[in-house]
Amino acid sequence: IENWCSLWMMELNIRKCSFMQISRKRSNLTYPYSLFSEDLLQVESYRYLGITINSKLTWVDHITKITADASRTLGLIRRSLPSSPANIRKLAYETFVRSRLEYASAIWSPHQFYLINMLEAVQNRAARFISSTYDFHSSVSSIKSSLDLTSLALRRKVARLCLFHKLFFNFPYLRGSLISPPFRTSRRLFNSNSVQRLHGSTNAFNKSFFPTAIEEWNLLPDSLTNVHDATRFKAMLLDHL
Repeated sequence: IENWCSLWMMELNIRKCSFMQISRKRSNLTYPYSLFSEDLLQVESYRYLGITINSKLTWVDHITKITADASRTLGLIRRSLPSSPANIRKLAYETFVRSRLEYASAIWSPHQFYLINMLEAVQNRAARFISSTYDFHSSVSSIKSSLDLTSLALRRKVARLCLFHKLFFNFPYLRGSLISPPFRTSRRLFNSNSVQRLHGSTNAFNKSFFPTAIEEWNLLPDSLTNVHDATRFKAMLLDHL
């Protein structure tokens, strides 16, 4: 890094530089790192391109942060639009709150129920605000259905499959590495465009984007996986799910 900075005459603010050691071990050997003779601070999580990555490769820190940010934004909307009609409240929620909960969600979608519920709880509060229904005897699922608010988990699944669809048809060089035909196929169980599953020894890998998307892709019917147009695929996928 020092050589690269010297070559391209790049100056770094060392106070803003840090390093993170990624490991799932309970006790790790810590090595000091320095740049230009200044020690770097070790951190347990780091935000990069809007995504918070932690040293255990879990999405707990990221989801905790975005749900807190989204909740604060929802509170601001509730205070700013107390008398607005439902369609305006819904538009504000979708624009300023849900967009925060879904940024790059195809990549970090959680598999743990408590994290899934943490995200959906924000939408549940938003649904009651939009409909002005604060009676907890009323089913929040019915409220969301009446407002046409699809669960965030389902929306993440759609986003994940749409991203995989684009990779499958638009990046042929991936066919020989991450996206390859299965060793054995069964037309009864899989579609004609099924992909070899990826298996790892940890949930951090098995529940990540590619293994999860491949599992879901293989379960889709031929009528979906043979559609090349991304817009048409998404519309048909929404009808299918």
